[in-house]
Amino acid sequence: MFDDFSELHRLLIGDSPAMIRLLKRIRRLAPVDITVLIEGESGTGKELVATALHRFSRRSRRLFVPVNCAELTETLAQSELFGHERMRNDVPVDVSLNIEVSFNLGK
Repeated sequence: MFDDFSELHRLLIGDSPAMIRLLKRIRRLAPVDITVLIEGESGTGKELVATALHRFSRRSRRLFVPVNCAELTETLAQSELFGHERMRNDVPVDVSLNIEVSFNLGK
């Protein structure tokens, strides 16, 4: 967690009123265990906001996997994000997730 904006400002820079409101929202939402939908135009920093929310959350020690939902069809998005059930005789026998994780190792 964080006590002031200094560490948060390393991820998201700016001091406009809109940016200050965003930073305050991130600070308020990060410690809460809820789902957050981040919307915005291409190139506006949605992934940076998601990274900040994750970094300052209770889940910060776990893996963060950004997903660009615009690249997925609706059916594929549902399967990738929420899993799919294998059926046998109309009865679910297994639920699995298919999220492919790629790592950027700075190479």
